[in-house]
Amino acid sequence: MRCTRQANTKDNYIISRLRIKEFGRSKDFDLLLADKLKWNRMDEEQTVVAVWCDKVPLSTMRAVVVDDSLSAQNTLQCSVSDHVTYPAIVFNAAATRKENRGEGLNQVIRYHFLAAAIHQGIEALLSPIYFGAPRMDFMTALGYHYIKPNKCWQTKLLPKSERILGILPRSKMRYALKYLFHHRSEAIHHYPWKGTSLKLPIKTKSKAAMAAMGKNRN
Repeated sequence: MRCTRQANTKDNYIISRLRIKEFGRSKDFDLLLADKLKWNRMDEEQTVVAVWCDKVPLSTMRAVVVDDSLSAQNTLQCSVSDHVTYPAIVFNAAATRKENRGEGLNQVIRYHFLAAAIHQGIEALLSPIYFGAPRMDFMTALGYHYIKPNKCWQTKLLPKSERILGILPRSKMRYALKYLFHHRSEAIHHYPWKGTSLKLPIKTKSKAAMAAMGKNRN
């Protein structure tokens, strides 16, 4: 059965294996500390989603909710622009099987995270990316803009190209969701969502979330 669903503790081994195998194949960096890609406390506390074919994960990505600049910098291991508003989501630990690259599976996962972000008051999406990566043009079309961090202190990877940070502000999210649905509709329907709706571990309510709560009371 093909589907997209949230991964859980029972999936820890196969998700870890997918990450390590595909990170090890990357042309953008050398993998130095593979153990840091194994399922860990952050996976338990945050949200991991994968596209599945039966019990095999084809693509996966983790969304980490950050409430302030310090949390964002600690998660990304780089400096972050003062213009980012919070709460925000940092996307990381993304990996797709070599055999399934080019099918838009990473964007299927992004679509579901984006829908959750809009409805739950997330103010920005933060996506680290290596300059010249194939998905960069598509992310630009979604409305992402890019900054070069002043400092980076990532340890598990040794970059072969410049690491930059893609930022999608809340003002661009609905457009991005429509764009994703239009351009990746076949993959989204081919791997339908399974399970309960995504609920992000948000602690700090944004202005957008408070406004939505007010409308619901009325």
